[in-house]
Amino acid sequence: MVEDIFLNSTLDWEIWDRHFLAYIAIRKLTDIVLHGVPPLEKPVEPSQASYALAYLAKDYPDRAAKGSSPPPKAGDAGDSNPQSAKPNGKESSIPVLSEVARSMYLAAMQSYAYRRGDYLQQHKDIADSMSYISRTVSDKFRKNCVPYDPLSSWYSSVKRAVTSDPYGMLSEAKLLYGSATRVLPKDGDILEWIDEWERAMDIGRARELPVAMSHGTWFDDLVKGIELALPSWVKSSRVGYRKDVTHGSLDYPEVISSLRQAVREDMAAQGRWPGRGAFSNPLPGRGGGAESGPYEKAPNDSPVPKKPAKAKPEPPMPPSNKRRRACRACDRPGHDLEGCFFIFPQLAPRGFNVYGDNQMRVNRRIEEDPRLLEEVNQLKRYKRGGQSDDGSPSRDYRSSYGFAGRRRSIDEWSE
Repeated sequence: MVEDIFLNSTLDWEIWDRHFLAYIAIRKLTDIVLHGVPPLEKPVEPSQASYALAYLAKDYPDRAAKGSSPPPKAGDAGDSNPQSAKPNGKESSIPVLSEVARSMYLAAMQSYAYRRGDYLQQHKDIADSMSYISRTVSDKFRKNCVPYDPLSSWYSSVKRAVTSDPYGMLSEAKLLYGSATRVLPKDGDILEWIDEWERAMDIGRARELPVAMSHGTWFDDLVKGIELALPSWVKSSRVGYRKDVTHGSLDYPEVISSLRQAVREDMAAQGRWPGRGAFSNPLPGRGGGAESGPYEKAPNDSPVPKKPAKAKPEPPMPPSNKRRRACRACDRPGHDLEGCFFIFPQLAPRGFNVYGDNQMRVNRRIEEDPRLLEEVNQLKRYKRGGQSDDGSPSRDYRSSYGFAGRRRSIDEWSE
């Protein structure tokens, strides 16, 4: 199940709006919400009596005018059918259809069944969409949503409440962009910096912020911000993207993808583990904090026997590459599906933003990969403390993947 995106402030509008439009597009409600197309009307069930009168008026005009059935033919089942006559001998009110009338009535009933199914499905999808707005949108943006108004009115009311101050939204995007383009120190968390910059670019371009729309400006801000942390990539990118910047064809998602790949390669070459912003492995001695180096000994490890004084000390071994795996949901190293904050946001430490374009990409990848979706659902059943499909007890993924050491910060974040 894909996690909900919440609209608590105007900074959440762009990502919530994209998610909601995708939500209604899957349910084929886009024309109803955005283009003013009315929803399907409830179909009326065909009346058997009306078909009997319509097709028998020509042969029996006197009986059709009275609304009664035609006389049964010789050999018909009308005399022996208990529905054709009442116990007191009077004629039954259930009409007897001719062959033509019966075929037309059955065709009309089949069409009614199809139209009724479409109506019920659309009615359910509209109710689900309104329920999604109710549980994800803050009350201050949802105060004008009247319960009996159509879905299009609900969406228009929310959009009008969020975007009522264009100047304020532009100023907000400008402040966010300025905070995201600060110069990153050499030992800073570059992956967290990239996430913040990408979110600022998404909001800035959606609100047509001038610095975010100018290719040369935002590229210069990007390389200046990470020049101390990743000088090799900055040097090569200034040359490689020069033509794209000049022609205004530079695509910032492509630049971000190239930058993240360079960061992963740089960390792999230096044997470093990513910071908390990139789902670091909190095991002692594995780069769990700024104080502990990548080769620091865990406190509970057994003491290493002393070597002879003349023996040359062996250099410390870097962490095994087998432990430095990448998540199949978000493509980030240092964790697996059990430890992905985008799948289990309750594990995220305080201050980590689990919502944004990264969340959208993770959700889209899970929906497009049936095998990955099944694994995620299985992990969520483990998380709830249930059993697996074969009846075996679930395992504790926290202790298996080293999340016990972060339990305190997770509990604080959950409060």
